[in-house]
Amino acid sequence: MPEEIPNTGVYFSTSGNCAANLAMEEFLLTSVGPGGEILFLYENDPAVVIGRFQNPWRECRTGLARRESIGVYRRISGGGTVVHGPGNLNIAMISGTPRPEKRANLDRVIRALIPLGLNVVQNERHDLLIHPGSFKVSGSAFRQTSNSSMHHATLLVNADLKTLKTLLKQSPRDMDAKGVLSQPSPVANLSTPQNRLDIHSVVRALSVEWGEPESPARLNPLEFSRVDTFSSSQARLESTEWTWEKTPQFSERFKTLPGLDNQDIEFTIEGGRVSKAPDFAAFLVGVPYHGPDILQAAREYVDSPSWLETLARKVDGDDLLAL
Repeated sequence: MPEEIPNTGVYFSTSGNCAANLAMEEFLLTSVGPGGEILFLYENDPAVVIGRFQNPWRECRTGLARRESIGVYRRISGGGTVVHGPGNLNIAMISGTPRPEKRANLDRVIRALIPLGLNVVQNERHDLLIHPGSFKVSGSAFRQTSNSSMHHATLLVNADLKTLKTLLKQSPRDMDAKGVLSQPSPVANLSTPQNRLDIHSVVRALSVEWGEPESPARLNPLEFSRVDTFSSSQARLESTEWTWEKTPQFSERFKTLPGLDNQDIEFTIEGGRVSKAPDFAAFLVGVPYHGPDILQAAREYVDSPSWLETLARKVDGDDLLAL
């Protein structure tokens, strides 16, 4: 079992495992003591991370993520959906006080970027924008307990913006759904041809602003796998139950599916599965709301109707209009 983490310090994760790094955030949030201040920095492997109260089907192209082996994860904080991956630095500002100092935290990030030749400002939504201009380089989300708080943010340094946009772009969907809906914004990287930056340059600058040496302590979350509070968080974050089945009940309507003579059809989804369907599609009740599961259920029918293939594609966000 690893040694206890000091109550104050800057740490950079040696792991790109999204669930492990999110679990580490949770572990630090619950273990930080009064007056503590921890800055936890990490760079994940490609992943889509949705807010706690979001619906993944209306936030990202779930089919594309699955085909590209890009995990979809639900974090414990609210806010909108973000795409993690190389070149996107994640910043978790964890405090032993129950309320995060939102503006003050971002002011510190802004100050850290000034020596790198960057002029960044924050808006009323606690986003960071390149100035002058309105391109977003960072968004924030928050989590509070009775004794501690976490303000975490992404910071686009030299991320793959094409992949980010492709994963999040969908054709409009006719849904009745509760929960937080992301607000798309034009985004940009901090790194430009004139000012080439990498993750480690930004890590060093943040570490200095937080009063630590340029090379922060390295931390491998996977070494905490035998700590119950950490391992239980990681297991939850990796589970189908947390990411998909925690989605509040919603319904979705489809029009002009081939072979249905322009008939509108509607499905109700509860716990990530179809709970209500038209009589002619009753065989889908109980099926997970993912394209491959829908097609697998249809294979029991020798003559599977063509509308099922189109339905599966639309459910996964693979409607051709989205490409």
